[in-house]
Amino acid sequence: MPAACLLDLDGTLLDTEPIHVRAHAAFLATVGIRVPDAVLYGNIGKGDAAFYRRLMAEHGVAGEVEAWFAGKTAEMRRLLTTAPVPHRPGAWALIDAAHAAGATPMVVTSSDRDTVALALRSAGLAERLTLRVTADDVVHRKPDPEPYRLACARLGVPPGACWAVEDSEAGVASARAAGVGQVIAVPDHVPAPALLAAGAHRCAPDLHAVAAWL
Repeated sequence: MPAACLLDLDGTLLDTEPIHVRAHAAFLATVGIRVPDAVLYGNIGKGDAAFYRRLMAEHGVAGEVEAWFAGKTAEMRRLLTTAPVPHRPGAWALIDAAHAAGATPMVVTSSDRDTVALALRSAGLAERLTLRVTADDVVHRKPDPEPYRLACARLGVPPGACWAVEDSEAGVASARAAGVGQVIAVPDHVPAPALLAAGAHRCAPDLHAVAAWL
């Protein structure tokens, strides 16, 4: 059994990727940019800084990346308060199984601390997942290994004794580079072949399957 179960949040535990896409679209409309949803979904797990810089160049729009972050984040937080955030199938089962197996569950995400707290409260998981590594805790976000290395350091366990559960190529690459023992991908908007190519040890059809493996 793993010593810890390190869990990505957006698109893995919570079905928040559509909310992120809506937040992107709403904010970008305020600066005169409209792009297809397919382009927004294609940015999942890849980070917003390079994405925004590319959009600025493509559309000839000047702006400050940090200001765009702030605008998108404000819209995301507003959307998170309009309705309960849905779980990905099997999220509760996986958290229960991790606790039962003594594999400490910990969120490892590239979202900021306040947005993560809001999303978990909305989903009813805040009290079940109190251990978190967020974007505010690291210098380098995924795909850099820093988030997973920090998670393992905080828990006092070697990366090789842990499992990571991810849904994006960047997340998989981050966990593999950190030396996590088992990197399990649960495909959502990124297909299984791409996640395996990024380094996932195996793919699961949903979180129920991961819970059963525990």
